[in-house]
Amino acid sequence: MVNWAPKLQTAISDLEVEYTDEPGTMYFFKYPVEGAAAGDDDLHLPVATTRPETILGDTAVAVNPSDDRFKHLIGQRCVVPLNPKP
Repeated sequence: MVNWAPKLQTAISDLEVEYTDEPGTMYFFKYPVEGAAAGDDDLHLPVATTRPETILGDTAVAVNPSDDRFKHLIGQRCVVPLNPKP
């Protein structure tokens, strides 16, 4: 990650950054698996993010292959949850 100073128009060191805590919101989405029937809760991938605006640019999702909750989704394709089906 690069710390960019817009006023200086340059990158700055981590030592020069003044960190502040800011309140945020956590958003939760279910990425449906391609071809899943509506309401099939076993065929979706839950995702949490603080930046929901990036969802439209998502091109891939990944699961930990050691996590038993999601092993059945390995090799499946997900659909961006904001695209309505025709």
